[in-house]
Amino acid sequence: MAHTCRSDDQRFGPSLSDCVIHFDFTLLFEQSLLSLVPSILFILLAPPRLVHLLQNTKKTPIAHPLGYGKATVAIILLILRVALFTLWCIRPATSASIASAVLSLFGSGLILALSIFEHTRSERPSSLLCIYLLFDSLVNATQLRSLYLRRDPTAVSVVASVALGTEIVLLILETADKRAWLHDAFRNQYPPEYTSGIINRSFFWWLSPLFVRGYRRNLSLDDLDRVDQELAARPLHDRMQTAWAKYRSRHCFSLVVALFHCLKWPLLQTVLPRLCLIGFRFAQPFLITRVISYVSDAGQTRDKSDGYGLIAATGLVYLGIALSTAHYQHRLYRMITMFRGAIVSQIYAKTLGLAKAPDESAAVTLMSTDVDRVAFSLRQIAEVWARTVELAIGLWLLERQVGWICIGPTVAVVAAFYASLHVAKKIGPAQKTWVKAVQRRVALTSSLLGDMKSIKMMGLSDRMNRTIQAQRVRELHLGASFRVFGIWRNTISMIPVEIGPFLVFLIYTVQSQRLTTDQAFGTLAIIALLTDPARELLASYPTLISALGCIDRIHAYLCEADKLGSEDGACHDAGKPGFVLQSLPATLADRPVVTFDEADIRPAPESQNVLHKINWQVLPGSWSFVVGPVASGKSTLLKAILGEAFATSGSIQVNSRDIAYCSQSPWLQNLLFRDAITGPGVALDEDWYATVLKACLLEVDIERLPQMDKTLLGSRGVTLSGGQRQRVTLARALYSRRAILLLDDVFSALDTKTESQIVQNLFGPEGLLRRNGSTVILVTHAVRHLHLADQIMALDGSGHIVHQGSWTEFSHGGVPELLHEAASADVGLQGRSDDAAPQSKLSKPLPKALQGPTATDVSDLSRRTGDLAVYEYYARSFGWKLSLMMLVMVALVAVTTYLPQVWLELYTTGSVSNVGVFCAVYAVVASTCLTAFYMSMRIVFIYLIPKSGANLHQTLIDTVTRATQSYLDKVDSGVILNLFSQDMSLVDAMLPASMIITLQALVNGLVQIGLITAGSSFMALSIPGLICLVYLLQNVYLRTSRQIRFLDLEAKSPLYTHFMETLEGLATIRAFGWQEAFTARSNDLLDESQKPYYLLYCIQRWLDLVLQLLIGTLAVIVVTLAVTLRASSSGGQIGLALNSILGFNATFQMLFTYWTTLETSLGAIARIKSTAQFTPQETEPYPRPPPTNWPSHGAIVFHQASASWNPDPGAPPSVQDVTFTLPPGTKLGVCGRTGSGKSTLLAALLRLVDLDAGQILIDGHEIRSVPRTSLRERIITIPQEPVFVSGSVRANMTLLPTSTATPPDTHPLATDAAYDDQQIQAALTHTDLWTIIQEKARRTTQSTNPLNAAMQDLTLSPGQQQLFCLARAILRKDTARIVVLDEATSAVDHVAEQRVQAVLRREFASHTVVMVAHRMETLVKADLVAVLDRGRVVEVDAPGRLLAREGSVFAELRRCGL
Repeated sequence: MAHTCRSDDQRFGPSLSDCVIHFDFTLLFEQSLLSLVPSILFILLAPPRLVHLLQNTKKTPIAHPLGYGKATVAIILLILRVALFTLWCIRPATSASIASAVLSLFGSGLILALSIFEHTRSERPSSLLCIYLLFDSLVNATQLRSLYLRRDPTAVSVVASVALGTEIVLLILETADKRAWLHDAFRNQYPPEYTSGIINRSFFWWLSPLFVRGYRRNLSLDDLDRVDQELAARPLHDRMQTAWAKYRSRHCFSLVVALFHCLKWPLLQTVLPRLCLIGFRFAQPFLITRVISYVSDAGQTRDKSDGYGLIAATGLVYLGIALSTAHYQHRLYRMITMFRGAIVSQIYAKTLGLAKAPDESAAVTLMSTDVDRVAFSLRQIAEVWARTVELAIGLWLLERQVGWICIGPTVAVVAAFYASLHVAKKIGPAQKTWVKAVQRRVALTSSLLGDMKSIKMMGLSDRMNRTIQAQRVRELHLGASFRVFGIWRNTISMIPVEIGPFLVFLIYTVQSQRLTTDQAFGTLAIIALLTDPARELLASYPTLISALGCIDRIHAYLCEADKLGSEDGACHDAGKPGFVLQSLPATLADRPVVTFDEADIRPAPESQNVLHKINWQVLPGSWSFVVGPVASGKSTLLKAILGEAFATSGSIQVNSRDIAYCSQSPWLQNLLFRDAITGPGVALDEDWYATVLKACLLEVDIERLPQMDKTLLGSRGVTLSGGQRQRVTLARALYSRRAILLLDDVFSALDTKTESQIVQNLFGPEGLLRRNGSTVILVTHAVRHLHLADQIMALDGSGHIVHQGSWTEFSHGGVPELLHEAASADVGLQGRSDDAAPQSKLSKPLPKALQGPTATDVSDLSRRTGDLAVYEYYARSFGWKLSLMMLVMVALVAVTTYLPQVWLELYTTGSVSNVGVFCAVYAVVASTCLTAFYMSMRIVFIYLIPKSGANLHQTLIDTVTRATQSYLDKVDSGVILNLFSQDMSLVDAMLPASMIITLQALVNGLVQIGLITAGSSFMALSIPGLICLVYLLQNVYLRTSRQIRFLDLEAKSPLYTHFMETLEGLATIRAFGWQEAFTARSNDLLDESQKPYYLLYCIQRWLDLVLQLLIGTLAVIVVTLAVTLRASSSGGQIGLALNSILGFNATFQMLFTYWTTLETSLGAIARIKSTAQFTPQETEPYPRPPPTNWPSHGAIVFHQASASWNPDPGAPPSVQDVTFTLPPGTKLGVCGRTGSGKSTLLAALLRLVDLDAGQILIDGHEIRSVPRTSLRERIITIPQEPVFVSGSVRANMTLLPTSTATPPDTHPLATDAAYDDQQIQAALTHTDLWTIIQEKARRTTQSTNPLNAAMQDLTLSPGQQQLFCLARAILRKDTARIVVLDEATSAVDHVAEQRVQAVLRREFASHTVVMVAHRMETLVKADLVAVLDRGRVVEVDAPGRLLAREGSVFAELRRCGL
């Protein structure tokens, strides 16, 4: 600086005047404002931070190089600041020199103290220190420059230079990560982000190790760092629960208020960076105007310092945009992640307290689809206030630029907003209709997957295939309205963008005003900044409506009635008049633990009473057995004790909550065998565990499992037989050592020998329950064990007590119909149990839901590098015609979007002078753009989505319904259900939307690159470099982001599986008091799913930052070329280039964001493709369809038949060398120990498992020559597990939806659709169900026809469900000659069993019947009995001859059953 400028340093400035250098600050301005303000702020903030640190524990030792280095450099800095203070006191340059030196010295002392305590007591580098040192270094560098420009170097300049270097070194040391030096207790406690400094977090450097791992190899969940404590589920749930308890009400906005109070601080943290972003964005029009003005100055009078200032300003503006965007979006998406954690954990906690278990599909939809939609909408909702501010600023700037003409874009915005409101009103109802259709299809699919074995046995797989596919087509049709409104919403949002500029320039030119270049492109930049928030606001309103619909459904769920005694209150009283449920400590030995006093009880709030005037007491240590006919209310009685049923009058007192419960339908999770017995959160007691296994005869079962008691049970315990599942749940109850055991017909699936042994082990003189002094309430149909009871209660069919008393009183008390099966004692049997699982399920690997992704995951899915075959596979689903039409429309949109800018440049430079031509062409181009945009959206959302959605779903449903049973046993049902729910949702929405946006952004980007290149003739040289950078960027980013997205999808499966398991076993969980353990497990799974969910957002923010910096670099290059090489560009060209950069930023960001979304959404296509290619199918080696009347007689021949589920050649077959013949009309009973091969025998007959040797003939036809579907459809099968679908009684009788008409096939089984109501009624009457259904339907439906009642509303008991299946079989009796029953009457009482057998003999007199049963009374009436043992038929003969034969196994079983 010239000496003549020194006088200016004494003035505040801020800029110098009358100097050679025009663009500079005065020294007084630098030392006062730039130096004093940061120092004062630091001095004010440092003491509170020090106080906070002193309250923390030491986390890092000071005695290591980094700690010593920081302290040493801070001391040196303090000494240098003392020297500077002394020098400035001797010779101050300005009036602020001494004050600035004093504050800097004081700040240096605080730096030393803060550095030491931050290092030892904080997990991360100090944000306060780093920010202060960074800004103070910049200020000191500015002062040092001014000192050297004064041209009189002094000691001050030298010391200041050394101090600046020292400060920079200290800044580098302070930003260093100290994770490696943390104490062991803290080192692995925090994720990398939490231990990173402010600069590291600003540029997302902490993600670098993740990108390296993702680039080099396939990622798994273990490779991802855990979420920090702020994102953890437990603290989020606690905060949400507190807010919900405070603001809960019936109004749906109460949930919004609660969410705001739960997340208010994370939300408020987004405000400051968003305001900074607004400021930097609106600096762009001024920058563009100044650059155009500078370049357009023909007089060459501008000083070069002004040009350099414009270059620096460009870099500062775009760096500010990049950093403020990164901070804002990162804070916003952290808040969104916190929202997901809070609301999902709240939904799960509410589920555990619900009075009535909700519909499974609806509840899972809340946790998945609805939560994801709200989370997706939060970004736009959080932007509303900022976009409103931007809109106001944009209008104000536009008014300053063009005056009253700004009304043009305003009119376009208002008109578009009004039209958007009109469309938004219709989106909600259309979306609701579509979501209901989705839920119905998912519910049907879930039912299919849960009952797939039974469905295959019944020959209904093709029929269910058609039904679910019809629902899929219907769903896509119903979703068309929702998609149409979405098209209009997006088209309307484009109106301000295309019409706004046209209206401004139209009015301007009509007034005969000629636009200058800088004015035209400055106005265009302002309009772009105005229309962008307008478009976002227009899009946000329908999104807000959609989100409110989801919030309303979640709110309604959270406000449902709670189970009495639940900690989570409901929105209304859960109690009923006259109902008292107490939990009191039992202090007296003779005090009843359970007391019913005149209690009328119903199973659900909306159902009718099933138990009436119940008066009953249960004493401690007593054994109470409950008997009664089907649907007499026995199970409801147990649920009333648990608080799961509702008393409308009277009272129920339970004086102990130390209860174990076994439901009638065994509930098992997908756990290890050992964990399924010990229960959650219980330490293993080896001795007691062994005792329980022995009592339940599970020792032999464990020996035959592939990994002993560490074998995974599979979904719903699918690896075990029905009897094994019951014994495992019984063992779970025994292991818990609870004072009270509630056992609901736990012996129904056991053979008589196993049952007798277990009864002896538990209830015998030395039985386990007797030794423990347990109180037992047993619901049973096996009245032969009633003599063991201290108290017997008998219920009649209407739910009244007909008898109470001891066995002696009961046996002489006038209840002869209940004594038909009674016996005086049990016979203890010797011998080794053969109870073992079918070999099919022994070699089962871990299900995918629990494995997580592995290196060989679904043929690797090309997770890192992509797979063009997946693109091709998706394109084939909708065809080349739609592809070509879509590409043409996308190209037309891109050209017509940016052609107006070129047209404007031609007009402002005089190449086009006719105003009319200018306006006409502009109008045509804008309208063409809107039309092409609408057509491109319509092609995708109206034609492409239905076609691809239906085709891909058909492929998927064909693959699953035709998969081998062994494969279905090995795969977790939650993984398959994800294909039909989440992946189909991606196919319907995210995938096509991201595809069209990616294509549009790609073509738009190519056009913009051309316009940017036109800004300077030398700019084209940077394009190859840009392409290389983009290639490297996508090569690094996409490899990792694609995998993270896959992990995000896959990590949700265990969470949803756990949620579904909780819904299924809600009563059991609450009975055992496992709510806390299950909540903890849910929180762990939620935290695990949050890892990829949050990291996906983080790497997207990293991408945004890199793209912003890349665009900023392009802008700097353009301005630099324009300023330094002014001949290479004109004002119009530079305006065109800078405006293109203004939009190129958003285009580039959109391209990569939606390209990533497209790539990761294509994971759904990859999974569908892989499932279709690699799922083993039921092959047909001899596809010869049988005659239409086959089988006409029903003769069955087994000849040395052997079959095995296990493909391992060394594994023993499940059934081997089975040989017997059944003449037509023979009734065969099959019996044997649980796991002896009975079910496998039936599976071989129905070709669920292929024969390894031998053959099976039906009417002379080898069954391997008959297509599986035809074989199963020609046999009437009643499986052990009843099959029902969501629909009417009529639909379940025919298993066809009432709205679907299926054309008859060539085989006779296609006549189901022709069954009339009289035939259905007759079949139900034969099983004594018609009257019951009439009564239940009258209370649950408005229709006068009971067959129209919803099946799920009838709440049939398990026994009634089995009778319903029998009625279904009767309906089909004329279509087949063979009937197969697999424990089809295990849940009915003896009286009902007798009626069933009478019906079978009467209705199927001429049919060949093969029935598996455990009840001897059923078997002795058969024509033949086959006894199986270890997969072999040990004897087969008439039951009378077997009973008379000495040493007969059947005779021994018969004696056990007496």
